[in-house]
Amino acid sequence: MSSPAIQEKPLQNPSDRVKIQTLEIVGFRGVKHAKIELGDVNVLIGANGAGKSNILSALGFLERVADFSFQQAIGEIGGSNFVLYGGRKITTQARITVHFQDVISSDPTVFELMIQFGEDDAPVLKEKLNTQSMGRTDFFVKESQFFYTPLDQDKCKAFPSAPTIQSTLAQTRVHHFTDSSPEARLRQSSLLNDNRYLKFDAGNLAAWLYRFFVTQKSRFMVFEQLLQQVIPGFSRFVLRPDPLNETLIRLEYQDTRHDLLLTAAYLSDGSIRFIALAALLFFKPPPVLLIDEPELGLHPAALRILIDLIRQASLESQIIIATQSVDFLNQFEAYEVLVVETNPNTQETLAKRLEPSELQHWLERYSIGDLWLKNILGGQP
Repeated sequence: MSSPAIQEKPLQNPSDRVKIQTLEIVGFRGVKHAKIELGDVNVLIGANGAGKSNILSALGFLERVADFSFQQAIGEIGGSNFVLYGGRKITTQARITVHFQDVISSDPTVFELMIQFGEDDAPVLKEKLNTQSMGRTDFFVKESQFFYTPLDQDKCKAFPSAPTIQSTLAQTRVHHFTDSSPEARLRQSSLLNDNRYLKFDAGNLAAWLYRFFVTQKSRFMVFEQLLQQVIPGFSRFVLRPDPLNETLIRLEYQDTRHDLLLTAAYLSDGSIRFIALAALLFFKPPPVLLIDEPELGLHPAALRILIDLIRQASLESQIIIATQSVDFLNQFEAYEVLVVETNPNTQETLAKRLEPSELQHWLERYSIGDLWLKNILGGQP
């Protein structure tokens, strides 16, 4: 049963939305080659090391290109030998290709990013944009070294979808709220105006919530009602700039069991993770929403509400989730699940979408999670 705090209608106008139809990855990180067909909701399952996280990180790397931080991302990965599949001796160029489709017009557009490295290990990126509209094919190639620059507006006038695609790519960060330790960023104060988007680790959670506390008061109250169903004693947030430093804000809330004003330090790991996930899904989710293992540390009741939030977000966002949880997997339909495996002969990464008609006999007696555990679906070590 859906939570009464969750609306089941789109929150945004889809007129400027694009969806990913196909993602192809060649020579990037641990993926030699993969071609994945994507739908509205996509739940990736498979053994450790099968490639689930690499699929997410390929899309996440495009975000680092679009927001001008790709060099930092390459450094975080470990340099060229860790960006390229098997290192530079095996792979000379990586390629990430995304086939988009406009939600309204259905016009296809292909964005391709090629990654190479010079003798000095400096990255060389080449972008390719190819769109078919009104019976015409337009093509644009841009090469960048050292510093990525936005798509040239004059040259891209023939690409009406270019701004939407660039905006979409700029928001495809991988959200992974695993660090909920006392020192974790999601428990700390953040800059008050750091609220353009929720960071990958929810490091600006207080500022993100404050934005909607100020601008969407009635909806924010609904959000608090949702949290009351999951977090024992939670009453409401008390969000305000720090009285001693008004450029900062921290997460504070009231508890029904006493009159103390509590901070994020008092929240359990599962509670703070759930708040971050709910804030991501409930308020202005990005066009393509990437989440790695959202089920970690959540109570079954919280898990059910999380699924409701994912369903709501899928009305306006394309959802791609990697999970290892049987209970979480059981909340989805077979056609929403992709089994990720590595072909032992070719080392190709395969992402096979389940076909409900092929599993009908099994699903009469077992859940999807049961079939995964029994190795009927594949995706096991």
